[in-house]
Parts: sequence; C-alpha cells; structure tokens
Amino acid sequence: GTRPASRCRKRTERADGSRRVETGRQVEQRVARWLRRRGFRLEASNFTFFGGEIDLVLRRGDLLLFVEVRHRRRVDAGHPAETVDTRKRRTLVRAAQVYLQQRRPPPPRAIRFDVVTAVGDPGGRLEFQWFEDAFDAGEG
Repeated sequence: GTRPASRCRKRTERADGSRRVETGRQVEQRVARWLRRRGFRLEASNFTFFGGEIDLVLRRGDLLLFVEVRHRRRVDAGHPAETVDTRKRRTLVRAAQVYLQQRRPPPPRAIRFDVVTAVGDPGGRLEFQWFEDAFDAGEG
C-alpha cells in the first residue's frame, strides 16, 4: 500500500532535522579545533540542560568562554550572526549559570560569551568569523 502524504512529510522533516543536527555537530567540531589552535582548551561541548544548550565551553587561563556556533552555507538569507537574538542570548546565559553551578570550584575569574559563525560547506571550505564578547550576561 501507499502511505498518506502526511506520514511522508513527517519522515522527510525528521531526516532533514537529523541531517541538520549532524551538520551542526560537524561545524562545532571544526570551530573547536580552530579555537584550540588559538590557545583555548575545550572543557565541554553540547552542554545541555532543560531548556537550552551551549555549543562549546572553552578555557584559556582564567577566562571561561561560552561559545554559540552558527552556520549557513550561504549568506543570501542573512548572516548567521543575525540569528543570535535576545531569546537565544537569554537561553545561553541560563545555560552558563547552570554550567557554573554544576562544576567544581574554583570559579573562573572572567567569563565571556562569544559567537563564532561559519559560512560555507561543512565538509569543505568554511569561513569563520569570531565575535568576541558578543554580549554579556546582563543582556540575557
């Protein structure tokens, strides 16, 4: 028999969603390597809590860095940095608070929220743009 069209659409949406998640993880891994070459040590990736996720948590000395990674293949529909809106910043700040509560002392002396965008083919050439200190906890 044939399947109703609605069931086919759901399967397509799931396949697209999982492909998007896999692409996101691939891009996040490349950004983590890129930041490690700049002297950061990866402390956590994809830290999740009820209601949010932090893509990357890195450390360099006394600085703890929370990084949101955004990717687009092209910028025709807008730059990926534009997608980090007020709601997303709030979620990142909450996730950082949970992360800090769950980790063992000593706390870092400085905390920073950065955004790294990647434009291009995840399996090929990517152009990174690093927005250091993109926002602070007060904006979240």
